[in-house]
Amino acid sequence: MRPFPSHHAEALIASDVRCAARIATEKLALAVLVWGATLLALVTVETSSARADGVASSLSLEWAAPVECSDADYVRGEIRRILSSAQSSFADTRVAATASVSHTEGVWRVDMTIEVEGSIGHRRFFGDSCRSVQDATALMLALTVNPHKVAAYRAGITPREPPPSQG
Repeated sequence: MRPFPSHHAEALIASDVRCAARIATEKLALAVLVWGATLLALVTVETSSARADGVASSLSLEWAAPVECSDADYVRGEIRRILSSAQSSFADTRVAATASVSHTEGVWRVDMTIEVEGSIGHRRFFGDSCRSVQDATALMLALTVNPHKVAAYRAGITPREPPPSQG
């Protein structure tokens, strides 16, 4: 029996090292791929949650009103309904609003301060019922957060529905 030439042994060892390095590289690439996919899934879930409740992250509302009109949750719900009727968008503007509601001689009045990106504006409007000033407040704030979503809502476009073709 002939002895195994050393250059063959060296070639086998080099081949084994290359094979081991390739396997390690493939395992590392697979681990990075799995990690990346997991991270992407987490980001997607987080983004979906933020989109689903975009009003909570885009709007801060303080509502001060007489007891018979104290339902700030109704206003927030209307804003959420209007804004979620169109596809989610990262174009939502962060808005902080304070609304002070009063009722005198049958007239409801809202004095609202709206802060958007450091600019402060004031709005005042009147209505004949609590619900009318709540609805006006919801519409005004929804328009401030994202006018495109309000336009889609007003046009009756629902999520995942393409706009009507013009043909």
